[in-house]
Amino acid sequence: MKEKAIQNVNKIGKVGNIIAQIMKVILIVGLVICVVATIALVVLPDHMIGMKVKGEAEISIDLSEFDAKFDEDDAVMIKEEIESGNADIDINGLDFNATAVEVGESGFDMLATAESRFVNLKDLFIIMLAATLTILCTLITTIFAGRLCKEFSQCETPFSSEVTDSMQKLALSLIPWCLMSGVAEGLVDSILSNKVSVLVGVDLGVVFAIVIILVLVQIFKYGAILQQESDETL
Repeated sequence: MKEKAIQNVNKIGKVGNIIAQIMKVILIVGLVICVVATIALVVLPDHMIGMKVKGEAEISIDLSEFDAKFDEDDAVMIKEEIESGNADIDINGLDFNATAVEVGESGFDMLATAESRFVNLKDLFIIMLAATLTILCTLITTIFAGRLCKEFSQCETPFSSEVTDSMQKLALSLIPWCLMSGVAEGLVDSILSNKVSVLVGVDLGVVFAIVIILVLVQIFKYGAILQQESDETL
């Protein structure tokens, strides 16, 4: 039974290592492309290439599930409030303004548009830089994930110092993601909205993943101690 369990761990590790290697190749190719594109955007004239960003959104709100109904006065008030500009919405850095509103008994439909924003090479450089940093963080995490899978593929027991060290390094490799996601989003929003938007936050999902992995590291270390005591007893 023990040997069967170890064989399963080895098989899972081999599959994970193969997937990690494939992802690593794809990410390296993507990283090279992003780096070359970023350098090219620095060298080329600022206004050589540009693009215009424009947004349209259709927003529907249905409150029928809550048994909400609007009378004629409510419908008029909602429509006036939206059309007055108090219902502007920010989506991906673009400010959407309501252009048409249809109010029904239990909800309303709103059509909104965003002002055009011209993006030049300097702006594209910032977007490519954010993409490069994102791919770099992903590549680093993939490398450490591959090393962990490799340890699983060739270990005689998962409760070893090599496995726990690889798990701990994987957890540490996720730390840049805690800030990177917010910074990258802020850079892109700044370009699209033409407003300075610097988001310095923490991705709670990544923090939770790091905590879980570190807890598993301690569990595996405790398992390694029990394994060593068992071997010494035998």
